[in-house]
Amino acid sequence: MSRRLFGHGDLRLYLLQSLEDGPRHGYDLIRLMEDRLLGLYTPSAGTIYPRLQSLEDAGLVTSEEVDGRRTYRLTDAGREELEDRRNEVEELQARLARSVGELAKEIRDDVRESVRDLRQEIRAAVKDVRREERRVAKEAKTVAYDTRRAVRSLQTDLQAFVSDVSAAARHHRLDATRLSDLREALNEARTIIVDALEGRRPYTGNGSGDEPPS
Repeated sequence: MSRRLFGHGDLRLYLLQSLEDGPRHGYDLIRLMEDRLLGLYTPSAGTIYPRLQSLEDAGLVTSEEVDGRRTYRLTDAGREELEDRRNEVEELQARLARSVGELAKEIRDDVRESVRDLRQEIRAAVKDVRREERRVAKEAKTVAYDTRRAVRSLQTDLQAFVSDVSAAARHHRLDATRLSDLREALNEARTIIVDALEGRRPYTGNGSGDEPPS
């Protein structure tokens, strides 16, 4: 990104212009550039300090320790160079403004594209979830239907079994008391089996479970 914003010698000139309003230390210059360039470029200390040292070696800036920080200020020679290169400074600022605008547009376009992609992914994920919910619900409905059908079939078979046993008992000429006991035992067994199939607690006769039907 820095190569797109600054050409050869541009950063050196930009630092001179940044010191025109008053002395600053290195960290101030870094933050100032970051603010002016809308956060799209933040120079590193390894970029700034060597160039400040080069400006000082050339006699364009001077530095001193202030509150434990090295503060830089323009010399008369530095101000004179800025005046001599005022047109270059204005061209640099205009070029940077265009570059920052272009970079900001690229970032906005990238963000918009990313948002579009994210929305598409979310929509696809929602469709997948709904499709899976429908599949699970359909499977559950099928299982429930098969279970109910199996229970009904077993109930029918049990009723037929009770009827067959009762008929066999009559065929063997059981007395009324034994026949009644047999029917009661068969109906009770049938009730326990049906309750178990339908998920109800069977009647146990000891106070727990559901009461048998009257």
